[in-house]
Formats: sequence, C-alpha cells, structure tokens
Amino acid sequence: MKSLGLDQQKFYCNTEIFLYETCKNQLEGINKQMYDPDTVNPCLKYQTKMDKCKNGVKENERKILDNCWKHFYDIFKCSESWREQNDTQREYPCQKENDVIMDCITNVVGKSIKDDQL
Repeated sequence: MKSLGLDQQKFYCNTEIFLYETCKNQLEGINKQMYDPDTVNPCLKYQTKMDKCKNGVKENERKILDNCWKHFYDIFKCSESWREQNDTQREYPCQKENDVIMDCITNVVGKSIKDDQL
C-alpha cells in the first residue's frame, strides 16, 4: 500500500474487510464448542490486516488534509491584500483560492473512511 492513491487504498481495504467479515460470518455458523474464542481467533490474521489497512487510510487522509490546510495561507494572503487596498467595491478576488481548499477538503472528507464502514 506504499504508493497507492487514496481510492485504490480504500478499494484494497474493502477487500480486507470482506475477507474478515467472511471469516467472522463463517465462524458464527460453526458450532461454538469447536473452539474457545478467548484463546483461539481464526480470523485474527484478517482482523489485523483490516485494522492496519484502515489505519493506513486514515493516516493518508490526514496527510492529504494537512496539505489542504496549507491553502489557507494563500487565502489569507489574498484576503489581506484585498482588505489593505480597501477595495470593497471590487468583487472578492479570492474565490479561486477558497474553491481550491473547499474542493480539497471535500474530496477527502466527502469520501472519508468510517470505523464501521468503508
């Protein structure tokens, strides 16, 4: 998952979640006395991979959001310049910068991974 984009990473995670859920569902159909769930967890390897994957996606999202916030500096500079010129008659010139950060955040948050679903 080192060089996967966020969408590919999430697709990969969905596969890991599917494998874990399949394992878990199969266990529910097995007679519970065949194994001790406190000492034996046949699905642990799937759960571990799934958890690692989810954490990787969240970390990737955090990094992308951090980059989004860097655009705030551009908005700040643009807005300050506009205020300093006291040019309130002119249309707000920073809409492009504002749109960039909103798109950036929406692309991450709008597709954000949830703990209970992906």
